[in-house]
Parts: sequence; C-alpha cells; structure tokens
Amino acid sequence: MKNSLFVANLASDVTEEILKVVFEPYGTVESIQLGKDEKHDQVYAHVVMVKEKDATKARNELNGTLVNAMPLAVSPADVMNRGHLSTKQQNVVETIAAALGETDIVPLRQLNSMVMLCGTNFALALLEETERIEADEGIPTADGMRRRTKGGVFFYLARFRMAQPLRVIIYNRKGKLPEAETETPEPQQA
Repeated sequence: MKNSLFVANLASDVTEEILKVVFEPYGTVESIQLGKDEKHDQVYAHVVMVKEKDATKARNELNGTLVNAMPLAVSPADVMNRGHLSTKQQNVVETIAAALGETDIVPLRQLNSMVMLCGTNFALALLEETERIEADEGIPTADGMRRRTKGGVFFYLARFRMAQPLRVIIYNRKGKLPEAETETPEPQQA
C-alpha cells in the first residue's frame, strides 16, 4: 500500500497518540501500530494514512523531525515499483556520496536504491545526523578498535530505519533492485 509508512528511530516512550499528533497535520491517519524489534531494542511504527498523497507529504516532510528528542526516519512500508532516479534524486545521491567520500560501486548502488525507495529527505536527514555524530567523536566499529568511516556511520544509522523489505534490497542485495514485474499477456484464442 502506497499510503503505508514505516516510522523508525522512535523513543521508547513514544505512544500512538503522540504519533497521531505528529502525522495528522499531513492528512487523516487511518491507523498506527507500534512495534518493537527486540533483537535490536528499537521501537518502530506502521502508520497508514487514508490518502496516498498525504502519506507522501508526511514522508517527505517528517524525516529528521525530532519527536521525544529522536529524529524520525520515515520510509515506505514496502517496496514500490519505481523507475529511474530523477535529476533531483541523482543530485542528492551525488551530494551524499561526496560528503561520505563514497566512490565504490556497492555503496553508490545502495545510495541510489535508498534515495529511490525511501526518498531524498530520508537520505538527507541521515546525512545531517551522520555529520552531527561525526562532529561528536563518531561511532566505534563493532569490535571497538576504531571509528567507523563517515559512510559507515551513515549506513549504520540507516540499517534499522527502514522497513524490512527495503532493508533487504539495500543491504542483503547490495542495492540491486528486483527486476520490474512485467505482465504476461493472455494467450489469444484463434
């Protein structure tokens, strides 16, 4: 459903009522369902707006908005068939890649897919947060032996801020989008 959103990076004390107040200015909220990823101790929500255009507007404008001191990460709840990147999207990918110092094919493909699937505002909000974290001593690697690269911080932050189907494409498939589904024409009878 194009009007269904995945909302991540939520504070543990956020409630459905708080999210309704945040999303209602963009249109009528059909439902909100909170969940928790126990493995990673992260709270998320599925927000369904009545109209697709309202969901798109909320997604475009709410990324990075602070709710209970946490910047929201809003993305589609599922993979939507998309075409190619627009000129604006391509410019955003190039800006983020330059800021992160990413030149390798896999991270660039992951950035392309992230911008295409999650939107420019989602990616730009992550870049802004990455830059704040980098200015404040960064994030160590899993083994704690060194700091993550700027790109490493960006992709670390993004990992759990999108719905599972999108995460699979960006991380497991290394940004390779599924082939566009094409309809097979019905055989014609003679």
